[in-house]
Amino acid sequence: MTESGNSGSSTTDSDSEDDTNIELVSLFSALHVNNYTNAKEIINRNRSLINSNLNGSFPLHEAIKQRIKCKDDVKEANRNFIEDLLNMGADQNVTNLKGETALTIVKKQLRKKANSSEWQAIEILLQTDIPTSSRGMPKNPSLMDISSSAPVEPSTTLSVKRRADSESDIDIKRTKSTETYAVSGLKTSLHGTIYQLQLLMLWAHRGIEHFFDFDLATEMNQAEKFDDVVVKYRKFHDDKWTWRFLQAKHKDDPGRDRITINSLLTETDGPFSLQKYFLSYCMICNNSMFKEAELAEFDLCTNTELNLTEILTCEAERNLSPTAKNYNNLVGLWKDLLNEENCDDDALLFFHGVGSKKYKFKPQAAVEFQKLIERLFFTEDFQTQILKDKQTLKNKIIKS
Repeated sequence: MTESGNSGSSTTDSDSEDDTNIELVSLFSALHVNNYTNAKEIINRNRSLINSNLNGSFPLHEAIKQRIKCKDDVKEANRNFIEDLLNMGADQNVTNLKGETALTIVKKQLRKKANSSEWQAIEILLQTDIPTSSRGMPKNPSLMDISSSAPVEPSTTLSVKRRADSESDIDIKRTKSTETYAVSGLKTSLHGTIYQLQLLMLWAHRGIEHFFDFDLATEMNQAEKFDDVVVKYRKFHDDKWTWRFLQAKHKDDPGRDRITINSLLTETDGPFSLQKYFLSYCMICNNSMFKEAELAEFDLCTNTELNLTEILTCEAERNLSPTAKNYNNLVGLWKDLLNEENCDDDALLFFHGVGSKKYKFKPQAAVEFQKLIERLFFTEDFQTQILKDKQTLKNKIIKS
């Protein structure tokens, strides 16, 4: 945020910290995809990031962890980046959330691959004493620590308002006392945190582009299980407020962790449990906070694929077991309840040229969701933790 006055403009400390935090997320995002050229450019712009902490991890730790799974064609760039970090003052003594130093991670790999020359070379790098005078910065600057036990400040949201006398000028401010909400805090999975923060930045950018008024929140308790990205917006000044909710689910190995019919229909607290998300939808619909607004959409956004493949055999279907036949029937049922939509029509959630898909439930899916809720009412967890007046709440949910 830039404050303008008669003497010119000055950047607040808060905005300077925000810029650093954005660069920190960008740095870890670059490391996560082995883009070491971009990562080095970011660090050259802001040397204080070298010993910064994102969700309990540090750039040196992350670069070494990426080496474990990176392909051969980027290993040289990875090694060079690790050496650059050490030369610029990366602290080898800091530990991540698991209590590991960078050298600890390397030694674990050497125990698995005792004669690995590539890991021996990294170990030598870390054990080499680099003179302090050649290092580019003091250690342990005070920067953002998402792994902190303190949650996001509940009284702070990003609020964007387009000025009435202009189609292009906007006012961006942090609301300190109006729209407050309780928060639950970011989780400790680094790749998942980066994914969530990237979606927040994407929706912030697109919200500014497309809407007259626009509020963005995260980890909002009233949004139940759809709390990762929460948006309230108006396209025009006199429009009714509209809410949209998104839950982000990032998988470190999307080829392995695909969404199956079992993960959709599980009655446990699974990442893709339709029962869990439908219950959250019903509770949001009955929350007085959202009563006077339109609830536009509830999204589950993920980097993995929907795998509704039936069990096949070389023989006729009569050779399938009863369990396999039942599985195939469920796959067929839920496939028929899904429509694939064009992502390009979505102002907030479109991705050009990456093969993204958007699925939406057909209206007739409501019957199947009702069955999921009926089964939920007989679970001990629901009755002890959620249910206070069983029949009243049940009537509200079924009515929704």
